[in-house]
Amino acid sequence: MKVEYRFGEKVRRTRTERAWSQEQLAEVAGVATRTVQRVEANRTQDGDTLRAIAAAFNAYVRDLRSKYWIAESKPLRALLIESAEDFRVAIQRAYHYYSYRRLGTLKPEIEPRVDELMEEIFSDIWAMGPDEPEFSSFIKDIREPLEELQRMGLTFFSIQETRDVFIKGGNPGEKIPWEDMTTCHFILVPRYGCFHLGGRGSTEQLHLFSSQCDSASKTLLRILKEEREMGLFVTALHAVVCAGGEASVYWCEVCFPLLEDGSRISMSYIQQVTGFHRKSGLHLVRNH
Repeated sequence: MKVEYRFGEKVRRTRTERAWSQEQLAEVAGVATRTVQRVEANRTQDGDTLRAIAAAFNAYVRDLRSKYWIAESKPLRALLIESAEDFRVAIQRAYHYYSYRRLGTLKPEIEPRVDELMEEIFSDIWAMGPDEPEFSSFIKDIREPLEELQRMGLTFFSIQETRDVFIKGGNPGEKIPWEDMTTCHFILVPRYGCFHLGGRGSTEQLHLFSSQCDSASKTLLRILKEEREMGLFVTALHAVVCAGGEASVYWCEVCFPLLEDGSRISMSYIQQVTGFHRKSGLHLVRNH
């Protein structure tokens, strides 16, 4: 939480208690009426002005200030889930609240099983926290369903939010500041997939589900919260085909940095996607 001191509320209250108009206060303080209006709207905290107004009330400047708690948002953190241990890391970063969902349309033959596996993973997560005795058992139990999802070409991209909020207090109208409230979002995505904001023909940047790209996390969270249309691709190769060629794609410079040969898709990425590796020349060998 950030603490701010503002003067508008008490200046306005003190003025009205004396049945003064803004023009009258301005005249007594020796300032312009517009200046009084700006002070009461918290648009200025000029020291000379505040001292003049305080003197008009026969008070000190400190008597006219109110303390405000200002909620702040912290930078997002993201993690592509490669193993059950990555779940541990994500939950340690954010464990007050959870959300989970899947992106895109699945093949009908795997959709029921995917839903079952997600239920296995998340049925008990609401009771989990890094300090819970069952936490290690939970991580162990989700290993098999996660690996099965990955064999289907799916995994989770997690985004951890940390922000300050106000919660309802015990007294009417009371709000209590709560610092560092966390939420962990788990999004089921294509394991080597990519996405952009907007539908077909979008000029938004193409992102990987990458924890190294702040813009990717912010864009994905915006899509989810605002229910925005998005383009989702199983791989960057599919994105290129849909766009009509590599030159027609609006590449994110962090997710797809320009390579020495002028391309955007690295050989290591192609090897991950296809399961082939280049042994010599252009000879490709299947990984076993």
